[in-house]
Amino acid sequence: MLLTVLTITTLIVVSACGVWQSEGEPATSPANVSPIPILSTATATATNAANRIPTAAILTATVPPADPTATASPRIASPTATATEPATPAPVEDVPVIVLGPGHDRTTPGALGIEYQEALRTAFIAEAALEAAGYTVYLTRTDNEMVFVDDTTLLPENAADFHSGYSHVWAHASKALSFNPDLVIVLHYNGHPNPDVAGIEVYYCENGGKQNLVLGEIVRDELVTALRSVGYEPPSARVIEDIAIARGNRHFPSLGNVYEAPTTFIRNRYADAGVGVVLTEPLYMTNATELTILQDEATHQAIADAYVRAVDRYFGR
Repeated sequence: MLLTVLTITTLIVVSACGVWQSEGEPATSPANVSPIPILSTATATATNAANRIPTAAILTATVPPADPTATASPRIASPTATATEPATPAPVEDVPVIVLGPGHDRTTPGALGIEYQEALRTAFIAEAALEAAGYTVYLTRTDNEMVFVDDTTLLPENAADFHSGYSHVWAHASKALSFNPDLVIVLHYNGHPNPDVAGIEVYYCENGGKQNLVLGEIVRDELVTALRSVGYEPPSARVIEDIAIARGNRHFPSLGNVYEAPTTFIRNRYADAGVGVVLTEPLYMTNATELTILQDEATHQAIADAYVRAVDRYFGR
């Protein structure tokens, strides 16, 4: 069994990403968002709701603050958070079910109008890699024609009370949960009005459980390794609590959060199910260098392999 202890210094983040336009409110300029302290120094232990969440590795994290005015620098130091690998793998009684959620769809296409296509491209490669590693894998969509809000069974009962984006991302989470998963990774690529902005961002939500930060740190580390393997040194690599860029002062519905209008938090659906979940943004499609890298099939494969390594580490395999 693995004990998780997290030590986190204060993280201040300002960011605009591919999820800005899909989390329940119209897009606004990132300049309108003030820096928000995410976590003060704390110690937490990962929960194991419904026996789905494995105990995780000892993790000490010190995440540098983001500078909202900074442009991309040429290099990044080694990741500032490293998860100590388990001495003895945590037992897994059944084959874990992993759901990959390629972000957006053709009606909400994301960065450059094609993010949804690139996300699905990565999802297919990651699906094959995870299956080869022995996992059961499902995708929330398997083509670029699906429109999530067309399936009314996936929508919230109070959809009329919110901007249409709320229903869209709620539907993504509904679809993921329909597979009774043990772990969910939401796949996005990023965008920003400033083409110099670049780097890795991984989003998690505290409402879903402390295991999500553990998962986010692991995924972040593996994505850094992946991009280095294809010859690219990302200028930054951040794990961000989702409220930092939340719409209307609400946590991401795509990470399971349920609200009454306008901002009354009710519950987190992933926490109810005992499921770990993160949202990943490995590259900025609006940055010329990172877009070029993304067009290489080897990059998609490297990112997919990173997800496999992260899932293995999360489950102690």
